[in-house]
Amino acid sequence: MHSYEAQGQTLGALCSSRSQPGTLIYADRTRGHSKLRFLDCTDSSPSIATERKPITTRQSLIHHICCIEDHSPPLVVTSSSYEGSVCAHDLDSGDLLWHLSGRPGGIERYLSPRGVTSDGEGHLLVADYNNKCLLMFSLEGTHLYTLLNTQQPGLGAPSSLFYEQHSKILTVKYYQNREHTLHRFRLSLQ
Repeated sequence: MHSYEAQGQTLGALCSSRSQPGTLIYADRTRGHSKLRFLDCTDSSPSIATERKPITTRQSLIHHICCIEDHSPPLVVTSSSYEGSVCAHDLDSGDLLWHLSGRPGGIERYLSPRGVTSDGEGHLLVADYNNKCLLMFSLEGTHLYTLLNTQQPGLGAPSSLFYEQHSKILTVKYYQNREHTLHRFRLSLQ
């Protein structure tokens, strides 16, 4: 087992990079706005990837990170339920490409993203805790659909999600009455 000591940093959400094997991207939540840093795990002792400049985000507290590397440009998408926002940055340059907040797609309450994932087909899925639904956006940040709206009793509020591209199965963790449950759905937009 190998460990990395983040001296003076508060480690937050993390994700891996498929195009750069052995690289982890993590949120450093130490001061002000979060920075996305790159950790090189190819050697026996993980270290900061010094050739990569950290990406400074508009968010002070990042809860989830999703890399979308089959898009041009490749994206790193972050969500913050604390600030009610989703941001997409160019993974290579670090430039902010778009920022979502407020009530995209006419949702009832302000956005409270608890998880982000890609379906590998040009869509971003966001678990919106306050509105008890999943939101689908284009990779350019345009609202497309509201899915699995659970305002009615039953599933509860989505708190995280993961999409398995090979099987087209969406796994969503819901929270209701102090209980967490996992539900799996086959995602089809036809």
